[in-house]
Amino acid sequence: MVLVLALLGSWSARCAEPTWVTTVDLPGAAGPPAARCETKATFPPPPARVERPEVEDVRTLGMPQLDTAPGAANADVSPELRARVLAPVDLERLPMVRLEGAESAVRHVAEVLAGASTRHVRVAMWGDSLTAAGTLPGAVRRVLQGRFGDAGRGFVLPAPPWPAWNSSELAACASGAWHGETERTRDGHGDGLYGLAGISVESADPAATAWIEGTASRIELLYLRQPGGGRLRVQIDAEPPIEVATAAVTTGPGGLVLRVPDGPHRLSLSLAGDGSVRLFGANFERDVPGIVLDGMGIGGRTANDWSTWNEPLMAALATRRPADLVVVEYGTNETSRPNMSPELYREELRGMLGKLRRVAPTAACVLVAPPDRGQKVLGTRYALWSHIEWVTRIQAEQAPLFGCATWSMQAAMGGPGSAFAWRLASPPLMAADYLHLTPKGYEAIGRRLGDALVAATVP
Repeated sequence: MVLVLALLGSWSARCAEPTWVTTVDLPGAAGPPAARCETKATFPPPPARVERPEVEDVRTLGMPQLDTAPGAANADVSPELRARVLAPVDLERLPMVRLEGAESAVRHVAEVLAGASTRHVRVAMWGDSLTAAGTLPGAVRRVLQGRFGDAGRGFVLPAPPWPAWNSSELAACASGAWHGETERTRDGHGDGLYGLAGISVESADPAATAWIEGTASRIELLYLRQPGGGRLRVQIDAEPPIEVATAAVTTGPGGLVLRVPDGPHRLSLSLAGDGSVRLFGANFERDVPGIVLDGMGIGGRTANDWSTWNEPLMAALATRRPADLVVVEYGTNETSRPNMSPELYREELRGMLGKLRRVAPTAACVLVAPPDRGQKVLGTRYALWSHIEWVTRIQAEQAPLFGCATWSMQAAMGGPGSAFAWRLASPPLMAADYLHLTPKGYEAIGRRLGDALVAATVP
Protein backbone atom coordinates (compact mmCIF):
# COMPACT_ATOMS: atom_id res chain seq x y z
CA MET A 1 0.00 0.00 0.00
CA VAL A 2 1.26 3.47 -0.90
CA LEU A 3 0.30 6.41 1.31
CA VAL A 4 -0.16 9.66 -0.57
CA LEU A 5 0.79 12.77 1.38
CA ALA A 6 -1.75 15.02 -0.28
CA LEU A 7 -4.62 12.90 1.12
CA LEU A 8 -3.50 12.89 4.74
CA GLY A 9 -4.31 16.19 6.38
CA SER A 10 -3.00 15.01 9.75
CA TRP A 11 0.47 14.88 8.21
CA SER A 12 0.46 18.50 7.12
CA ALA A 13 3.56 20.66 7.32
CA ARG A 14 4.35 21.88 10.83
CA CYS A 15 4.55 25.56 11.63
CA ALA A 16 8.29 25.34 12.36
CA GLU A 17 8.99 24.36 8.76
CA PRO A 18 8.51 26.35 5.54
CA THR A 19 5.53 25.48 3.37
CA TRP A 20 7.63 23.34 1.04
CA VAL A 21 8.51 20.89 3.86
CA THR A 22 6.14 18.14 5.03
CA THR A 23 6.73 16.30 8.32
CA VAL A 24 5.58 12.73 8.94
CA ASP A 25 5.65 10.77 12.20
CA LEU A 26 6.16 7.05 11.71
CA PRO A 27 5.52 4.35 14.35
CA GLY A 28 8.22 2.20 15.81
CA ALA A 29 9.83 -0.24 13.44
CA ALA A 30 12.48 -2.88 13.54
CA GLY A 31 15.93 -1.84 12.44
CA PRO A 32 16.97 -2.18 8.82
CA PRO A 33 17.74 -5.58 7.34
CA ALA A 34 21.36 -6.61 7.13
CA ALA A 35 23.14 -4.42 4.60
CA ARG A 36 23.33 -6.30 1.30
CA CYS A 37 23.66 -4.88 -2.18
CA GLU A 38 23.08 -7.25 -5.05
CA THR A 39 22.20 -4.72 -7.73
CA LYS A 40 24.16 -2.17 -9.68
CA ALA A 41 23.19 1.23 -11.00
CA THR A 42 24.01 2.35 -14.53
CA PHE A 43 25.49 5.69 -15.50
CA PRO A 44 26.24 7.71 -18.62
CA PRO A 45 29.65 6.79 -20.09
CA PRO A 46 32.47 8.96 -18.72
CA PRO A 47 34.55 11.13 -21.06
CA ALA A 48 37.69 9.51 -22.40
CA ARG A 49 40.77 9.93 -20.23
CA VAL A 50 43.98 11.26 -21.69
CA GLU A 51 47.12 9.82 -20.16
CA ARG A 52 49.81 12.41 -19.44
CA PRO A 53 53.29 11.35 -20.56
CA GLU A 54 56.27 11.79 -18.30
CA VAL A 55 57.56 15.08 -19.63
CA GLU A 56 58.55 18.42 -18.21
CA ASP A 57 55.32 20.15 -17.22
CA VAL A 58 55.12 23.93 -17.65
CA ARG A 59 53.35 24.16 -14.28
CA THR A 60 56.45 22.86 -12.51
CA LEU A 61 58.86 25.33 -14.09
CA GLY A 62 60.30 27.59 -11.46
CA MET A 63 59.35 25.26 -8.62
CA PRO A 64 62.03 23.73 -6.41
CA GLN A 65 63.22 20.37 -7.71
CA LEU A 66 63.97 17.35 -5.51
CA ASP A 67 66.12 14.57 -6.94
CA THR A 68 65.54 11.40 -4.93
CA ALA A 69 68.45 9.44 -6.43
CA PRO A 70 71.18 8.52 -3.91
CA GLY A 71 73.96 11.10 -3.96
CA ALA A 72 72.13 13.37 -6.40
CA ALA A 73 72.94 17.06 -6.39
CA ASN A 74 69.99 19.07 -5.11
CA ALA A 75 70.61 22.72 -5.78
CA ASP A 76 67.00 23.68 -4.91
CA VAL A 77 66.74 22.03 -1.50
CA SER A 78 68.96 22.01 1.55
CA PRO A 79 70.50 18.76 2.84
CA GLU A 80 68.36 19.11 5.96
CA LEU A 81 65.13 19.38 3.94
CA ARG A 82 66.10 16.47 1.69
CA ALA A 83 66.89 14.28 4.69
CA ARG A 84 63.64 15.23 6.41
CA VAL A 85 61.26 14.63 3.52
CA LEU A 86 62.90 11.36 2.45
CA ALA A 87 62.40 9.80 5.89
CA PRO A 88 59.03 8.14 6.59
CA VAL A 89 56.74 10.40 8.62
CA ASP A 90 56.19 9.58 12.27
CA LEU A 91 52.67 10.77 13.06
CA GLU A 92 53.24 10.44 16.79
CA ARG A 93 56.02 13.01 16.67
CA LEU A 94 54.25 15.61 14.55
CA PRO A 95 53.34 18.60 16.72
CA MET A 96 49.77 19.79 17.11
CA VAL A 97 48.82 22.48 14.58
CA ARG A 98 46.15 24.73 16.10
CA LEU A 99 43.62 27.02 14.47
CA GLU A 100 45.10 30.39 13.60
CA GLY A 101 43.77 33.85 12.83
CA ALA A 102 41.82 36.50 14.67
CA GLU A 103 41.17 35.68 18.32
CA SER A 104 37.46 36.41 17.84
CA ALA A 105 37.19 33.87 15.00
CA VAL A 106 38.91 31.11 16.98
CA ARG A 107 36.81 31.93 20.05
CA HIS A 108 33.63 31.73 17.94
CA VAL A 109 34.58 28.17 16.88
CA ALA A 110 35.20 27.23 20.52
CA GLU A 111 31.89 28.68 21.72
CA VAL A 112 29.91 26.88 19.03
CA LEU A 113 31.46 23.49 19.76
CA ALA A 114 31.07 23.92 23.51
CA GLY A 115 27.35 24.42 22.93
CA ALA A 116 27.01 20.82 21.74
CA SER A 117 26.69 19.70 25.35
CA THR A 118 23.14 21.03 25.44
CA ARG A 119 21.95 21.20 21.81
CA HIS A 120 22.47 20.16 18.22
CA VAL A 121 25.56 21.71 16.62
CA ARG A 122 25.66 21.38 12.84
CA VAL A 123 29.02 21.47 11.08
CA ALA A 124 28.93 21.98 7.30
CA MET A 125 32.14 20.92 5.54
CA TRP A 126 32.64 21.80 1.88
CA GLY A 127 35.64 20.79 -0.20
CA ASP A 128 37.21 19.13 -3.20
CA SER A 129 38.25 15.50 -3.71
CA LEU A 130 39.90 15.36 -0.28
CA THR A 131 36.51 15.94 1.33
CA ALA A 132 34.62 13.97 -1.34
CA ALA A 133 36.55 10.82 -0.40
CA GLY A 134 34.41 10.64 2.74
CA THR A 135 37.21 9.38 4.96
CA LEU A 136 38.52 12.83 5.91
CA PRO A 137 35.19 14.32 7.07
CA GLY A 138 34.38 10.95 8.65
CA ALA A 139 37.52 11.19 10.77
CA VAL A 140 36.70 14.77 11.80
CA ARG A 141 33.17 13.61 12.66
CA ARG A 142 34.42 10.80 14.87
CA VAL A 143 36.78 13.10 16.80
CA LEU A 144 34.10 15.75 17.37
CA GLN A 145 31.34 13.30 18.22
CA GLY A 146 33.67 11.39 20.53
CA ARG A 147 34.30 14.61 22.43
CA PHE A 148 30.95 16.43 22.21
CA GLY A 149 28.32 13.75 21.47
CA ASP A 150 26.84 11.96 18.46
CA ALA A 151 23.79 13.72 17.02
CA GLY A 152 23.82 11.90 13.68
CA ARG A 153 25.60 11.38 10.40
CA GLY A 154 24.15 14.42 8.66
CA PHE A 155 24.17 14.88 4.89
CA VAL A 156 24.50 12.09 2.37
CA LEU A 157 23.52 11.72 -1.27
CA PRO A 158 20.63 9.24 -1.28
CA ALA A 159 21.55 7.87 -4.70
CA PRO A 160 24.89 7.58 -6.54
CA PRO A 161 25.88 10.37 -8.96
CA TRP A 162 28.59 8.32 -10.74
CA PRO A 163 30.26 4.89 -10.55
CA ALA A 164 33.09 5.96 -8.24
CA TRP A 165 30.69 7.50 -5.75
CA ASN A 166 31.69 6.99 -2.13
CA SER A 167 28.81 6.10 0.19
CA SER A 168 30.39 8.23 2.91
CA GLU A 169 30.78 5.40 5.39
CA LEU A 170 27.13 4.33 5.20
CA ALA A 171 25.69 1.12 3.77
CA ALA A 172 24.03 1.98 0.45
CA CYS A 173 22.84 0.43 -2.78
CA ALA A 174 21.25 1.49 -6.07
CA SER A 175 19.88 0.04 -9.29
CA GLY A 176 18.63 1.44 -12.58
CA ALA A 177 19.85 4.60 -14.29
CA TRP A 178 20.98 7.53 -12.15
CA HIS A 179 22.66 10.74 -13.26
CA GLY A 180 24.68 13.15 -11.16
CA GLU A 181 24.98 16.80 -12.10
CA THR A 182 27.34 19.58 -11.08
CA GLU A 183 28.22 22.83 -12.80
CA ARG A 184 30.65 20.92 -15.04
CA THR A 185 28.35 18.13 -16.20
CA ARG A 186 28.15 17.80 -19.95
CA ASP A 187 24.61 17.93 -21.39
CA GLY A 188 23.21 18.81 -17.96
CA HIS A 189 20.56 21.35 -17.02
CA GLY A 190 23.14 24.08 -16.40
CA ASP A 191 20.72 25.84 -14.06
CA GLY A 192 22.82 25.91 -10.88
CA LEU A 193 20.11 24.06 -8.95
CA TYR A 194 22.46 21.71 -7.10
CA GLY A 195 21.40 22.26 -3.50
CA LEU A 196 23.81 23.12 -0.69
CA ALA A 197 26.36 20.49 -1.65
CA GLY A 198 26.76 21.68 -5.24
CA ILE A 199 25.52 18.38 -6.69
CA SER A 200 22.16 16.80 -7.50
CA VAL A 201 21.18 13.26 -8.52
CA GLU A 202 18.38 12.57 -10.94
CA SER A 203 16.49 9.75 -12.61
CA ALA A 204 13.40 9.20 -14.76
CA ASP A 205 13.94 5.45 -14.94
CA PRO A 206 10.97 3.52 -13.50
CA ALA A 207 13.43 0.75 -12.60
CA ALA A 208 15.64 3.10 -10.58
CA THR A 209 15.90 2.35 -6.87
CA ALA A 210 18.23 3.35 -4.07
CA TRP A 211 18.56 2.70 -0.37
CA ILE A 212 20.83 3.95 2.34
CA GLU A 213 21.12 3.05 6.03
CA GLY A 214 21.98 5.13 9.05
CA THR A 215 21.13 5.79 12.68
CA ALA A 216 18.61 8.57 13.18
CA SER A 217 15.43 9.76 14.80
CA ARG A 218 14.89 12.33 12.04
CA ILE A 219 15.50 11.66 8.36
CA GLU A 220 14.85 14.36 5.81
CA LEU A 221 14.87 14.12 2.05
CA LEU A 222 15.42 17.23 -0.06
CA TYR A 223 14.37 17.40 -3.70
CA LEU A 224 13.40 19.78 -6.50
CA ARG A 225 9.78 20.69 -7.09
CA GLN A 226 9.46 21.45 -10.80
CA PRO A 227 7.01 21.44 -13.70
CA GLY A 228 6.75 17.89 -15.01
CA GLY A 229 8.41 16.36 -11.95
CA GLY A 230 7.70 12.69 -11.33
CA ARG A 231 6.38 10.88 -8.29
CA LEU A 232 8.85 9.51 -5.76
CA ARG A 233 8.12 6.62 -3.40
CA VAL A 234 9.85 6.86 -0.05
CA GLN A 235 9.98 4.00 2.44
CA ILE A 236 11.46 3.65 5.94
CA ASP A 237 12.31 0.07 6.90
CA ALA A 238 9.18 -2.05 6.41
CA GLU A 239 6.69 0.81 6.76
CA PRO A 240 4.23 1.40 3.88
CA PRO A 241 5.80 3.58 1.15
CA ILE A 242 4.92 7.27 1.06
CA GLU A 243 4.35 8.80 -2.37
CA VAL A 244 5.71 12.28 -2.91
CA ALA A 245 4.68 14.36 -5.92
CA THR A 246 7.60 16.51 -7.10
CA ALA A 247 5.56 18.21 -9.84
CA ALA A 248 4.83 21.89 -9.19
CA VAL A 249 3.81 24.99 -11.09
CA THR A 250 7.05 26.77 -10.19
CA THR A 251 10.54 25.46 -9.56
CA GLY A 252 11.80 25.40 -6.00
CA PRO A 253 12.95 23.22 -3.10
CA GLY A 254 10.88 20.43 -1.60
CA GLY A 255 11.38 18.53 1.61
CA LEU A 256 10.03 15.47 3.41
CA VAL A 257 10.91 15.02 7.09
CA LEU A 258 10.40 11.58 8.60
CA ARG A 259 10.42 11.32 12.40
CA VAL A 260 11.19 7.79 13.61
CA PRO A 261 12.28 6.09 16.85
CA ASP A 262 15.97 6.69 17.47
CA GLY A 263 17.95 3.81 16.01
CA PRO A 264 19.19 2.27 12.76
CA HIS A 265 16.90 2.73 9.75
CA ARG A 266 16.90 2.14 6.02
CA LEU A 267 15.68 4.90 3.68
CA SER A 268 14.51 3.35 0.39
CA LEU A 269 13.57 5.24 -2.79
CA SER A 270 11.84 4.21 -6.01
CA LEU A 271 10.23 6.05 -8.91
CA ALA A 272 6.73 5.87 -10.35
CA GLY A 273 8.19 6.47 -13.81
CA ASP A 274 5.95 9.41 -14.73
CA GLY A 275 8.67 12.06 -14.84
CA SER A 276 12.13 13.01 -13.71
CA VAL A 277 12.94 13.21 -9.99
CA ARG A 278 15.88 15.35 -8.88
CA LEU A 279 17.33 14.94 -5.39
CA PHE A 280 19.58 17.27 -3.37
CA GLY A 281 20.38 14.99 -0.45
CA ALA A 282 19.21 13.26 2.69
CA ASN A 283 20.04 14.15 6.29
CA PHE A 284 20.25 11.64 9.15
CA GLU A 285 20.01 13.25 12.60
CA ARG A 286 19.27 12.20 16.17
CA ASP A 287 17.21 14.26 18.61
CA VAL A 288 19.99 14.44 21.18
CA PRO A 289 22.66 17.05 21.95
CA GLY A 290 25.91 16.68 20.05
CA ILE A 291 27.58 17.14 16.69
CA VAL A 292 26.16 16.60 13.20
CA LEU A 293 28.72 16.94 10.40
CA ASP A 294 27.70 17.32 6.75
CA GLY A 295 30.59 16.29 4.48
CA MET A 296 29.93 17.93 1.08
CA GLY A 297 32.87 17.41 -1.24
CA ILE A 298 33.14 17.16 -5.03
CA GLY A 299 36.28 16.03 -6.82
CA GLY A 300 38.14 18.64 -8.85
CA ARG A 301 36.31 21.61 -7.38
CA THR A 302 37.54 25.10 -6.54
CA ALA A 303 36.15 27.96 -4.50
CA ASN A 304 35.15 29.71 -7.72
CA ASP A 305 32.70 26.92 -8.61
CA TRP A 306 30.37 28.38 -5.98
CA SER A 307 29.71 31.25 -8.39
CA THR A 308 27.58 28.90 -10.52
CA TRP A 309 25.44 27.54 -7.65
CA ASN A 310 21.95 29.02 -7.37
CA GLU A 311 22.06 31.31 -4.34
CA PRO A 312 18.30 31.59 -3.60
CA LEU A 313 18.07 27.78 -3.48
CA MET A 314 21.14 27.55 -1.24
CA ALA A 315 19.75 30.24 1.05
CA ALA A 316 16.37 28.52 1.34
CA LEU A 317 17.98 25.21 2.32
CA ALA A 318 20.50 26.84 4.66
CA THR A 319 17.91 28.98 6.44
CA ARG A 320 15.73 26.03 7.47
CA ARG A 321 18.75 23.98 8.59
CA PRO A 322 21.44 26.52 9.47
CA ALA A 323 25.04 25.52 10.05
CA ASP A 324 26.66 26.54 13.33
CA LEU A 325 30.20 25.99 12.03
CA VAL A 326 31.37 25.95 8.41
CA VAL A 327 34.64 24.32 7.36
CA VAL A 328 35.84 25.14 3.84
CA GLU A 329 38.55 22.98 2.23
CA TYR A 330 39.52 24.32 -1.19
CA GLY A 331 42.79 25.43 -2.80
CA THR A 332 44.48 22.27 -4.09
CA ASN A 333 42.90 22.46 -7.54
CA GLU A 334 43.52 26.19 -7.79
CA THR A 335 47.25 25.46 -7.67
CA SER A 336 46.91 23.21 -10.74
CA ARG A 337 45.27 25.76 -13.04
CA PRO A 338 47.78 27.09 -15.59
CA ASN A 339 46.10 30.52 -15.67
CA MET A 340 45.91 30.90 -11.90
CA SER A 341 47.77 33.69 -10.13
CA PRO A 342 47.74 34.95 -6.54
CA GLU A 343 45.74 37.99 -7.66
CA LEU A 344 43.07 35.89 -9.42
CA TYR A 345 42.91 33.45 -6.53
CA ARG A 346 42.33 36.29 -4.08
CA GLU A 347 39.45 37.58 -6.20
CA GLU A 348 37.83 34.15 -6.56
CA LEU A 349 38.20 33.34 -2.86
CA ARG A 350 36.59 36.63 -1.88
CA GLY A 351 33.66 35.91 -4.19
CA MET A 352 33.12 32.48 -2.65
CA LEU A 353 33.44 33.75 0.94
CA GLY A 354 31.00 36.57 0.23
CA LYS A 355 28.42 34.05 -0.97
CA LEU A 356 29.14 31.82 2.01
CA ARG A 357 28.48 34.70 4.38
CA ARG A 358 25.20 35.53 2.66
CA VAL A 359 24.11 31.91 3.02
CA ALA A 360 25.53 31.35 6.54
CA PRO A 361 25.91 34.83 8.05
CA THR A 362 26.26 33.86 11.71
CA ALA A 363 28.21 30.57 11.53
CA ALA A 364 31.68 30.15 12.96
CA CYS A 365 34.12 29.52 10.12
CA VAL A 366 37.41 27.73 9.40
CA LEU A 367 39.31 27.85 6.11
CA VAL A 368 41.42 24.73 5.60
CA ALA A 369 44.46 25.34 3.40
CA PRO A 370 45.71 22.55 1.06
CA PRO A 371 47.95 19.64 1.98
CA ASP A 372 51.51 19.40 0.78
CA ARG A 373 51.92 17.95 -2.71
CA GLY A 374 54.49 17.22 -5.37
CA GLN A 375 54.70 16.07 -8.96
CA LYS A 376 57.00 13.71 -10.78
CA VAL A 377 58.92 15.55 -13.47
CA LEU A 378 61.46 13.22 -15.05
CA GLY A 379 63.24 10.12 -13.79
CA THR A 380 64.00 10.60 -10.10
CA ARG A 381 63.20 14.32 -10.11
CA TYR A 382 60.09 15.75 -8.48
CA ALA A 383 58.67 19.25 -8.18
CA LEU A 384 57.94 20.63 -4.72
CA TRP A 385 54.57 22.34 -5.21
CA SER A 386 55.44 25.89 -4.14
CA HIS A 387 52.00 27.29 -5.06
CA ILE A 388 50.69 25.91 -1.77
CA GLU A 389 52.52 28.76 -0.02
CA TRP A 390 50.60 31.59 -1.64
CA VAL A 391 47.24 29.83 -1.41
CA THR A 392 47.80 29.38 2.34
CA ARG A 393 49.00 32.96 2.70
CA ILE A 394 46.02 34.45 0.86
CA GLN A 395 43.58 32.38 2.91
CA ALA A 396 45.18 33.72 6.08
CA GLU A 397 44.97 37.24 4.66
CA GLN A 398 41.29 37.06 3.68
CA ALA A 399 39.94 34.95 6.54
CA PRO A 400 39.66 37.77 9.13
CA LEU A 401 37.63 39.85 6.68
CA PHE A 402 34.92 37.16 6.71
CA GLY A 403 35.11 36.11 10.36
CA CYS A 404 37.04 32.91 9.67
CA ALA A 405 39.92 31.14 11.39
CA THR A 406 42.43 29.12 9.35
CA TRP A 407 44.15 25.74 9.54
CA SER A 408 46.93 24.48 7.28
CA MET A 409 46.94 20.85 6.19
CA GLN A 410 50.46 21.32 4.85
CA ALA A 411 51.68 22.44 8.28
CA ALA A 412 49.81 19.55 9.91
CA MET A 413 51.63 17.13 7.59
CA GLY A 414 55.01 18.51 8.62
CA GLY A 415 55.51 21.46 6.26
CA PRO A 416 56.75 21.84 2.67
CA GLY A 417 57.99 18.58 1.17
CA SER A 418 56.09 16.43 3.69
CA ALA A 419 54.12 14.71 0.90
CA PHE A 420 57.24 12.61 0.26
CA ALA A 421 57.57 11.62 3.92
CA TRP A 422 53.88 10.66 3.96
CA ARG A 423 54.39 8.56 0.82
CA LEU A 424 57.27 6.70 2.47
CA ALA A 425 55.21 5.77 5.52
CA SER A 426 54.24 2.12 5.95
CA PRO A 427 51.51 1.79 4.87
CA PRO A 428 51.73 4.87 2.61
CA LEU A 429 49.72 7.89 3.69
CA MET A 430 50.17 9.76 0.39
CA ALA A 431 48.99 8.40 -2.96
CA ALA A 432 51.44 7.76 -5.78
CA ASP A 433 50.32 10.94 -7.57
CA TYR A 434 51.62 13.03 -4.62
CA LEU A 435 48.34 14.95 -4.85
CA HIS A 436 45.77 12.79 -3.07
CA LEU A 437 46.15 10.92 0.19
CA THR A 438 45.50 7.25 0.78
CA PRO A 439 42.49 6.25 2.93
CA LYS A 440 44.81 5.96 5.94
CA GLY A 441 46.25 9.37 5.07
CA TYR A 442 42.81 10.96 4.94
CA GLU A 443 42.01 9.35 8.28
CA ALA A 444 45.23 10.74 9.78
CA ILE A 445 44.79 14.30 8.51
CA GLY A 446 41.10 14.24 9.46
CA ARG A 447 41.97 13.28 13.03
CA ARG A 448 44.49 16.12 13.17
CA LEU A 449 41.86 18.61 11.97
CA GLY A 450 39.37 17.25 14.50
CA ASP A 451 41.97 17.56 17.27
CA ALA A 452 42.65 21.17 16.26
CA LEU A 453 38.94 21.99 16.47
CA VAL A 454 38.69 20.37 19.89
CA ALA A 455 41.86 22.15 21.05
CA ALA A 456 40.22 25.51 20.30
CA THR A 457 37.81 24.84 23.17
CA VAL A 458 40.63 24.31 25.66
CA PRO A 459 42.06 27.55 27.15
